[in-house]
Amino acid sequence: MKRLLVLVLILSFNAFGHGDHSTPGVLPSAPHGGVLAKALHQPPTHTHKKKHSQTHEHGDKEDKIIFFEGVIKNNTLMVYVLDFDKVSKKSFKTMDISLFEKVTIKVTDARKKEILSNTHENFKNHWGLNLKDKKSHRMIVEIEAFKEGSSYTAKVQIENLR
Repeated sequence: MKRLLVLVLILSFNAFGHGDHSTPGVLPSAPHGGVLAKALHQPPTHTHKKKHSQTHEHGDKEDKIIFFEGVIKNNTLMVYVLDFDKVSKKSFKTMDISLFEKVTIKVTDARKKEILSNTHENFKNHWGLNLKDKKSHRMIVEIEAFKEGSSYTAKVQIENLR
């Protein structure tokens, strides 16, 4: 009987384990009410000839994580660049789009696979594309932008609910 009691006690210690109750990997909501996509970061490649010849990236990795947000309002697609708020780390802040160069945004009809728009305008804090005469309800938005030589790309699916 003692052996059974000892065996039950030994096996029950795992049942009393206690962990963190927070939800891991939860993103804050999109600040402009759109659809979020994490940008894939491709650092510039280079080699050091003196010490080693492997390719690697420099700088703080936290600065490399950005998101693109796509919003459709009044037949205009607006694309915002978002970064985590450095203080709270629980919300997004809109980045200055003037930090980015060589920006390409291509909007494609998800069903017909035809390009709807690939020209954008720069506004104060977002890029805008006119979709006034486009008759698509579901669009794929492909974004590529360069910041300090690094490429950031993302693909977002947006539904135009008129």
